[in-house]
Amino acid sequence: MVTSASIIICTFNRSSSLVETLESITQLDVPVGVDWEVLVVDNNSTDDTREAVARFIQAGHKNIRYLFESKQGKAYALNHAINNAHGEILAFTDDDALLGRQWLQLILDTFSDLKPDCVGGKVVPLWLDQRPDWLTDRLLNVLAMLDLGESVHELDGKKGEMLYGVNFAFKKDFFVTHGLFNTELCSRGAGNEDHELFERLHRNGGRAIYHPGVVVRHKVFPERMKKPYFRRWHHLVGRDRAKLVTNTRLRIFGVEGYMIRNFLAFFGKYLRALFSLDREQTFYYELKVILYLSFFETRVKQFISGGLPTAGSNS
Repeated sequence: MVTSASIIICTFNRSSSLVETLESITQLDVPVGVDWEVLVVDNNSTDDTREAVARFIQAGHKNIRYLFESKQGKAYALNHAINNAHGEILAFTDDDALLGRQWLQLILDTFSDLKPDCVGGKVVPLWLDQRPDWLTDRLLNVLAMLDLGESVHELDGKKGEMLYGVNFAFKKDFFVTHGLFNTELCSRGAGNEDHELFERLHRNGGRAIYHPGVVVRHKVFPERMKKPYFRRWHHLVGRDRAKLVTNTRLRIFGVEGYMIRNFLAFFGKYLRALFSLDREQTFYYELKVILYLSFFETRVKQFISGGLPTAGSNS
């Protein structure tokens, strides 16, 4: 049975949204006998984040703790929280999420019943403006939305299945054994630290469970519903993924052969969509092309400088 848990929120200049997240946390149904805390890690905010957290503490929520991380980047803030957390289960969410009342209880029950390394669930959008027509469901991963169905099941690492940091929890022992979040992957909003963590979990035989009842509502701010945001996200993802080690030995100027083949396939689809005047398909494949070009640019620079990623360069 799980007896202690830490809820971790990293935040940057989003105090009004953070307040709503903390309010949802104060409404959680927590199992009797569980010692729990909330760690808010301020990653160099210049707004009233510190004061906002202090108001909750002064209102009687003594299990809320304020931490400050001066190194900019979410991975640094996450690792600071992990190193200061008291719970045996570390449940992660974001300052733009609202948690369901049973969120923590279902997480802890799943850990107790199924003994996995990780538990997570659905991330559903909370639109703060009109959703544009071009923002189709297959682009929702950019906004960290997730729906893997209505059944509790173990994720399949061979299919690349993963959960998102706005709604997952890990045993603290996992980080002790397999290392913390990779601080080389700190592009704000890109979520590459989550992607790399799940690759590491699957690589080491870890088990992750998806529970459809573990739900958060994830705010979609108006600025995230614009095409430049999606282009920038894919550029950052490509750049960060170039920093990760792969097992293939076939490389051309530091670029894996299969990545070149994938790029050519996507570029062909982009051209076909462009000439067929299919705007939805054109934008989707444009984003894929941006990601691969960013990856290639970073890898070639690494190759020229002699700084290609090696097995010892990732957490």
